[in-house]
Amino acid sequence: MITVPAWLEEMLNSTYELSQEDWIFLATHLQRVTFKKKEIILEYGQMEQYIYFLEKGLVRLFTEKNDREVCLDFIFEKQAFSSFISLSTQKPSTLCIQTLVPSTVIRLPLGAMRQWLEGSDSAERLVRRLIENRLVDKLQKEIKMLTMTAEENYENLLNESPNIVQQIPIKDMASYLGIHPDSLSRIRKRTMLP
Repeated sequence: MITVPAWLEEMLNSTYELSQEDWIFLATHLQRVTFKKKEIILEYGQMEQYIYFLEKGLVRLFTEKNDREVCLDFIFEKQAFSSFISLSTQKPSTLCIQTLVPSTVIRLPLGAMRQWLEGSDSAERLVRRLIENRLVDKLQKEIKMLTMTAEENYENLLNESPNIVQQIPIKDMASYLGIHPDSLSRIRKRTMLP
């Protein structure tokens, strides 16, 4: 049993107000796990068994294409993440999840999540809204990535999370932006951004 952190309680309640019974259930089933820098949280081919909430740190989601890593997303503090396709289908994950810095996550096992969803209408509504929010975020990101230049996308990411972005290796940031690391170096030099 853990004490549900205030930030997680606030985040979930802002999505959908949970009952006292829901919080007791979560406190009983949530797990706090700490990972080292560059530690794999989920390997390719593993089946996802958790939904995570990043308490502290920085995480990247990536896949491979033609023997090179392609960064799909960065997870910043107080965001939910998972290999959602694998979690939903219970098929092996086609992406890998790795920390970029020492990180602490709060995670909910799939079995507990299913039990909670079956026994609580508010849990079902919360999870539906979390999925809807994640989908909206993903679509907005895709629109930005397709309609803006790499420089504009870099500046937006820097404005959203300036302290964290500086901790992302150039090769990962370039991969995320869909450009070569040398191009990102030129963008950073030209804009005088970190």
